[in-house]
Amino acid sequence: MIMNEPNDPFRMTRLRVFLWGSGVTLVLAGLIFYAVPPAPKAVISSAPLQGPGSVQSTLEEPLISQPAIDTSNPKALFMRFCGSCHGDTGNGKSQMARMSPVPVPNLISGPFKFERTPEAVRNLILKGSPSGAMPGFERELGEQGATVLAQYALELAKEKP
Repeated sequence: MIMNEPNDPFRMTRLRVFLWGSGVTLVLAGLIFYAVPPAPKAVISSAPLQGPGSVQSTLEEPLISQPAIDTSNPKALFMRFCGSCHGDTGNGKSQMARMSPVPVPNLISGPFKFERTPEAVRNLILKGSPSGAMPGFERELGEQGATVLAQYALELAKEKP
């Protein structure tokens, strides 16, 4: 039996299914077209070349402003930025540490790869480890937040049982 025969009992059913599916596809395509915002247009600055508000002064301003971090609770800072890898108490035993291909340092008892001075720990927090295993948090913490966090991390080793 050929599908396009006039006495095909399912001819109208197949035609309805085809038309219904085509209509749904067109409606969905239209919704997607109107839901996706257009790409932003390039803005050409007409700012003066010198003086306040100029392109040159804009380039000289810091691109990253210091974040407003609440440094009144060092433990909360530690939990937010360090706890996922170093553990709640700094012992290096966390879910992330178990999955990490690189050993996560125990901040309480070591061994330590880096100098344990406030300045060295602060720089490590800001810039990250040279291997890249630990990211730097300069954007998130700023100088003040890193200083508070470094002091707290160094105090963890003093509090060990």
